[in-house]
Amino acid sequence: MQTNQRERRAERAFIAKQKALLDAAEAVTRYLSFYGSIANKTLPEDGVVPEVTELAVALNGLHFYCDLETIQQVLHLSKLLSEAMGEAVKERLDVVFLANDVRVIEKQIENIEKTNGLIQQEITALLHSEPRSPIIGIHRQQLVQNNNHLGTLRTRLGPLLHAKYLAIEKCRDVVKKNLPIILESARDILLFARKELNFPIVEKQYRLLIDENIATVTRFSNELIVEVRKKIDEKIKERQ
Repeated sequence: MQTNQRERRAERAFIAKQKALLDAAEAVTRYLSFYGSIANKTLPEDGVVPEVTELAVALNGLHFYCDLETIQQVLHLSKLLSEAMGEAVKERLDVVFLANDVRVIEKQIENIEKTNGLIQQEITALLHSEPRSPIIGIHRQQLVQNNNHLGTLRTRLGPLLHAKYLAIEKCRDVVKKNLPIILESARDILLFARKELNFPIVEKQYRLLIDENIATVTRFSNELIVEVRKKIDEKIKERQ
């Protein structure tokens, strides 16, 4: 009977450990998805990122079930992720500030264009009903002033959009630099997870497979970034 109780306890412990490790693996995947696209993400106003919180909880859960060697790897991964996210968020703040400046000017342009549309409608109506009305001249003068203001705003908007684009790419460069390091650490966590669950695998072959995948993902990502930047630079030159 005692043997059966020990076996049931061992089974429950194994299931709990398995779930904790699977939860951690899923949380890492979601975190990496968020981190990889952070350059284009809108950060929450309260600073709380669900993917970051979820990962922290999942990794802390491993402290209850895993051996010291695995916990050391978990702490190493946590440190890498924290530093990488902090570096990316720091660069992303420049994007936030520039994006706000862009929104302000775009809103001003939108309001002036709406006003111009209303003024033009009034001019058209007056030309039909009172073609000699002095208000027509006042409206036309207002249109000239508004259009001059629009020209000034659009002149300011161009450099801001360019600066925002450069800030986004600077943030993307930070992500590109740190992502392979994070993926390698995540690979090691997966290896330790298999050991924890006694799911043996030929480590050398597994590392080779994962490292080849990391290299492929990194190369594809770099090629895509180069191509996107090339297209954007062409568009910027066209507008200059």
